[in-house]
Amino acid sequence: YLGYAGDIYESARHALDVVNAMLTGDAREARSIGPVDLAHVALSTVSVMQPLARSSGIALEADCDEERLEVTGDATAIRQIIYNLISNALKFTPQGGEVHVVTGYLPKGVPFFVVRDTGEGMSEDDIVRAFYRDDSRIGARKGGGYGIGLPMVRKLAEMMNATIDVDS
Repeated sequence: YLGYAGDIYESARHALDVVNAMLTGDAREARSIGPVDLAHVALSTVSVMQPLARSSGIALEADCDEERLEVTGDATAIRQIIYNLISNALKFTPQGGEVHVVTGYLPKGVPFFVVRDTGEGMSEDDIVRAFYRDDSRIGARKGGGYGIGLPMVRKLAEMMNATIDVDS
């Protein structure tokens, strides 16, 4: 129960940070750049999303370094990126499928974060379109959502000089 309480607290704190950013107009720019433990944020986000994964019949696993995986960025933006990527993976992975979250270091010491799923995948054109909002296509979509999560991921990553790559 203590773990659940911690998940609820982290989710509420993140929601408050997002709402405050929207109300103060800071949603489009990094507000609090500093050290962030990417592995910790990834693990806590996976923990928060476990009930959604279980209710969808999807295995959600995390393989994150137990050591501190420090990156420099806006903690709220990083948490939102991770949440949006995991959420999309869960939406488009069929029942009985798997979603894996992995953090670590590339050979040259560059930290990375990966969400891998067993969904049907995307064409190259779909990948490009997914990261750019098209207001003519706004509305409920296959799998749920409104098509704003991945464009937000792209903008938040760009805001912190990070890169997003998709391999389908």
